[in-house]
Amino acid sequence: VKLEKARCLIGLLVEKGRAASGKCISKLAERDPNLYRTLGLRSDSRSLCRMIPAFIKSAAVLEGLLKDMQEMKQLSDGEVEEVKKQASTHYRISHLTSMVMRKGDTVRENFLSKLAERNPEFYSTHGPGLDPVDRLMQVQSQFVDSVSDAVIEGLLKDMLEMKVLSDEDVEEVRYAPQNTGLQSWLVEQINSGRYPGLSWTNEVIKQFRIPWKHDDQKDLTPEDTMIFKDWAVATGQYRKGIDQPDPADWRRHFQHAVDKVKRLVLHADHSRDPVDPHKIYWISSKSLAVTELRTFRPTIHHEGYHKYYRFSFKKGGEYQCEITALIFDVTSPAEVVYGTEQWEKCPLDQSSLLPAGPLYDINTPSGALKHLSFPHSECSPEVQNHLMVAHYKNDNVQMIKPSEVTETHIKIKVTEMSLFGLVRRWLNYKSKAQVLLFLRQLAKIKKLNVFLLSSNVVLDDVQEKQKDSIFIETSSHCVVLEEEKYSVSCDQENAHVQPDTYDFVRDYGPNFPPTFEIFLNNDVEELTLKVFKSTKRDASVWSRRVLLDGFSSSGQAPPGERLKVVRTRLIEGLNASVIRDLLDDMLHMNVLNDGEVESVKEGQTCTKDKASCLIDMVRKKGTSASGKLISKLAERDPALYDTLGLHRQSVD
Repeated sequence: VKLEKARCLIGLLVEKGRAASGKCISKLAERDPNLYRTLGLRSDSRSLCRMIPAFIKSAAVLEGLLKDMQEMKQLSDGEVEEVKKQASTHYRISHLTSMVMRKGDTVRENFLSKLAERNPEFYSTHGPGLDPVDRLMQVQSQFVDSVSDAVIEGLLKDMLEMKVLSDEDVEEVRYAPQNTGLQSWLVEQINSGRYPGLSWTNEVIKQFRIPWKHDDQKDLTPEDTMIFKDWAVATGQYRKGIDQPDPADWRRHFQHAVDKVKRLVLHADHSRDPVDPHKIYWISSKSLAVTELRTFRPTIHHEGYHKYYRFSFKKGGEYQCEITALIFDVTSPAEVVYGTEQWEKCPLDQSSLLPAGPLYDINTPSGALKHLSFPHSECSPEVQNHLMVAHYKNDNVQMIKPSEVTETHIKIKVTEMSLFGLVRRWLNYKSKAQVLLFLRQLAKIKKLNVFLLSSNVVLDDVQEKQKDSIFIETSSHCVVLEEEKYSVSCDQENAHVQPDTYDFVRDYGPNFPPTFEIFLNNDVEELTLKVFKSTKRDASVWSRRVLLDGFSSSGQAPPGERLKVVRTRLIEGLNASVIRDLLDDMLHMNVLNDGEVESVKEGQTCTKDKASCLIDMVRKKGTSASGKLISKLAERDPALYDTLGLHRQSVD
C-alpha cells in the first residue's frame, strides 16, 4: 500500500514541475531529515556558496530573495536587516548565502527554489545535481522503498496547504494502492484465461472486453458474476462462509473500483446487449485518459517489398493506431502515410545511443501534426526518463527530448516530418517483452516458431515474415533482462527445441528470425510452453497452454490460408449488403470490436476497399477468427462460397 502511494506522489510532483518538486524536497528535509540525507538530496554547502552569487545578478534580485525568505519565515526581520547593513551588494549576497547555508536543509531548499524562480538559468546551468525534478526522479526507487506512511501523509498535508496538490490529487495518491491493484489484477486475470468472455480485444493498445450481465437479464449464472465475486474476495468485500452472496453488490463494488482508476477508460457499453452483454475498456496512461483518444486501423499498402500505412483523419484530436500503437495528435483534417524502416537509414554510430523501438518514416502535411507519441518497452521510470527520439532529415540526426513520458509512451512535439525512432543509452534494466508463436505444417511434422521480442516491435512486421505460418493468438506479455540467457521448454516428450539458450537483445528488424524453433509430431494438438532464465529453470517469465488446431488431419488448409488463396476473387464478389451482414456477425461473435467495425464502415469509401479491409483484419486475428468469417459467408452468400470452393481447399 505504502509503495503505491509513494510512487503516485512522486509521479504527480514530477509531472507538476520544478516548483512543486522543490517544495516537496524542502518539506521532506523538515519531516524526515535522515531520509533526506540518506537519499543524497543534500547538496554540498561549499559548492553552493561558490555557485549561488553568480546568479544573484542585481540588487533587485537580492531584494526579491530577502522579501521571499522573510515572507516564508525562513529569515527573521533582524536577519534581513543584518544583510542589508553590509557595505555593498557583493557583500550582501555573500552574507545572505552564508546565512542560509548555516540555517539547515529546509531553509536551504526553500532558498534554492526561490532563486530558481527569480533566475531560471540556475537549474538549467547546474542540471541534474540541483534541478528538483531530476533529483526526485533519480531517488524515486529509494524513496518508495524507504519513506514511511506517516511521512507520506505529512507531505500530502503540506502539499495541500501549499496548494501544490489539489484535493483530487491527494485522493488519487491515497487511492493509488487500490487503483493500481485493480489494474494489475485485471491484466493478470485476462492473461489467465480463467474467465469466459474476459479477453483482450486488442492487446497492442491494451483494449479488453469484460462480460457484464445485469440482474434483470435472463439466464444469469454464477459464471456471469465470477469476475465480480473474485474481486470482492480479493479486496475483503466478500468473505466466503461468513457473508451472504450478493452478486449485485459485488458488481457495484467492482464498478466503483473501476471508476476510481483513471487509466481504465470505458470504450463501449454493450451491457444491455440481449445476446452478449459486455463492456469494452482500454488501459491508458494517466495523461491520455484526460482527453478522448480514438483508435483507428489504417489501410495497408505494398510497393514491391515495401509496406506502408495510410489513414485520413476527419478532424483534429488524438488518434492511436491499432497496428503500431503510435499516437498522432493532429490539429486539423489530414492524411498520414507512415511505415517502419531499417535503422541503417538513421545512423547512430557516433552518438553512443541504441535503438529503443522501430524506426518510422512518417509523412503528413506541414502543420497538421502537433505531437507524436511512441510506445516504449521500459519498465523502470529511471530508464523511461532517459529516452529520446532520433529525428533524421537531410543527413542530420537530431535528438528530441520528450515533452511527456508515461508508462507506455514517449511524447514529442513535431514540426518537420521524416524518420523518427526511440533511442536509449545502454542500461542493463528490465524491459517489457512479448512472446509470439507461429505454427507451420511441414511434410511430416509441425514446426512452432517462438519469438522473444521487445513489446514495441510491430506484430504486423513479424507476421509479414511468417506468411507461410499460422499466427497463434495467446497472451504474450513478459518482462526480461537484456543479455540474460533464456530457454524454452514444452511438455511434449518427443519435441525437439533449438537453440538451447538465447541471449536476449532488442531486435527491431527487418528480418525477425525465430528466437526458438520447436519440432513436434503431427498428432500434437496442445502443449504447455515456458520461457525461463537458463540459470533458473523453475523461474519462468512466461508460461501458457497453447492449442495447435491450425491443421486438420484431413490435410485441409487452415481458414486463414483459405481466405488468402481466394482473397482477390472474394473482394470482387462481395456486395455492400453482405459486407454489412458479415461485419455485424463478426461484432456479435467478438471477432471484431466496435472500433474495427467502424473503421471498415466509415474509413473506407468503396465496396472493394471495405471488403479488402474486412478480410485482412479478420485474417490477422488468426485461425479461429478466419474460420468464423468463412462459416458466416457460407450462410450469407452460399453461391459465392461455393463458387470460391472454400470448402474444398487443401494444403498443397
